[in-house]
Amino acid sequence: MTVISPAGLPLAYDNPVCYETREHSRLCLGMIFNPLPYAVTGVVLEVQLASYIEQIALEQAIIPAGGFAPYQAVFDTRSPASGSARLIGASRSADAAWVTLQADAVTAEPLTDGRYVVSAAVSNAGTLPAEALRAVVLLLDEHDLLMGYRVVDLDGIHLESGAMFPLRVIVAPQVGVADVQVAIYVEGRKLVPE
Repeated sequence: MTVISPAGLPLAYDNPVCYETREHSRLCLGMIFNPLPYAVTGVVLEVQLASYIEQIALEQAIIPAGGFAPYQAVFDTRSPASGSARLIGASRSADAAWVTLQADAVTAEPLTDGRYVVSAAVSNAGTLPAEALRAVVLLLDEHDLLMGYRVVDLDGIHLESGAMFPLRVIVAPQVGVADVQVAIYVEGRKLVPE
């Protein structure tokens, strides 16, 4: 579904899929997509499950042009109702220092407890050095539904232009699936020489 944000930005998002995680709790996971030719920031969604409503901000600083971001909300209920979402806010990013780092050679190895070890080679394809700040690792099913994700702070890994570092993250899906797909977004900041 594509909606127009209060700032006039057309963003697309999926209503969340809600999973029972423990007694009296539901975890609702969804994705929001940026079809625009520029990055957006300040994305806020309202997620509803039955009569429960939670307002959430994305864990990514930006959604790059043509990119996506996961979102989640946790509700203390066992309600089997389907979740829904509503876009509250988003704006065009005026901060040109954010950079999307490249993730290649992505693999997902299943563990015996149902989790996956996701590995990738993260590189800086830009012309300036960058500081890797955060990785968002998503597990999707064969229908591209979000089954789980993990956000990892990278503590400012310094990457020269063309440099790379190995990323290894353990991610737990909410349900088991035979054919898991992986998507990785790594954001950083350009290091501009003074």
